[in-house]
Amino acid sequence: MHCPLHIKLFPMSAKKRKYLDKYIRSGFVSFQKGDTEVPQCVICYKTLSNDGMRPSRLEHHFRTTHPALADKPKAFFETKRQSLKQAKMDGSGAFRQQTSKVVEASYEIALLIAKCKKDHDIGESLIKPNLLRAAELLVDISEALNAINLKLQGKNINIIMHHDTIRAFMAKLDLWKSRIQNGNTASFSNLDSALIHSYLDSELKKQIITHLTDLKAEFIRYFQDIDEKREAWKVIRNPFQCEVADVLDEVQEEFLELKFNSSAEEDFKELDIETFWVKYFPVYPLISHQAIRILTMFGSTHLCEAAFSMLVAVKTNYRNR
Repeated sequence: MHCPLHIKLFPMSAKKRKYLDKYIRSGFVSFQKGDTEVPQCVICYKTLSNDGMRPSRLEHHFRTTHPALADKPKAFFETKRQSLKQAKMDGSGAFRQQTSKVVEASYEIALLIAKCKKDHDIGESLIKPNLLRAAELLVDISEALNAINLKLQGKNINIIMHHDTIRAFMAKLDLWKSRIQNGNTASFSNLDSALIHSYLDSELKKQIITHLTDLKAEFIRYFQDIDEKREAWKVIRNPFQCEVADVLDEVQEEFLELKFNSSAEEDFKELDIETFWVKYFPVYPLISHQAIRILTMFGSTHLCEAAFSMLVAVKTNYRNR
């Protein structure tokens, strides 16, 4: 006799939606998840379910999550598409492999449950669905970590941007905990899809909150000085929104000259932060030196690893012949 769990977890499948090229205007590209094509945002790297591949769903995500990019041309998103594609096509294939292994594990768990041929008591009926849902949550968390990893890579990223990315992710962890506490699984697309015909029971809710709490604690342990650095770097981020008390005594007078320089303020709006400080180094050397010293720090080992990978590629057996 087939178990009720099999029927519950595997309802009649709906027609799968196909990605259309026009979806790039909403910031989405196609991403293959197992044997299913799903949309992935090129800005935050979030993936939606296959059912979410509708213009209205994609537009909703874009309007609510990235409203500041509403006026960007199609070419902007095409560039983001290429950057995402290059990040996934690294030499080791680590990004794809990590996600695919987690997805594969979740499907294997689902298959084991689907093949059951005996009756289950109430305990087993609760444990096995939760096992599948935990696997789906693992996929969601892995995708989120992969997304933050991609944001920390690249040639034009400085340590301040790294800190901003880390702080944003830690804030998201708090948001996710709050939503899960209220039974809202919207932040986890795979888990949300798995619960479409069910609900988030108290035991699974407790486990998810514990996991998110531990993850937040690990980030705090690893980035202990993140709030302190944010305050120290305030003047580097935007000297025109700071007060004299925010800078060291030895550069306060020079800082005031910069703050009330209207031409410099206009340049700050037009130039990237590194170019701005380099340009004004001859005029305001004390404060510019502090800014450049911070901005030239290595925020991660990504560039070093990329250089070594390139060196290995050059020194192949074919090259040595």
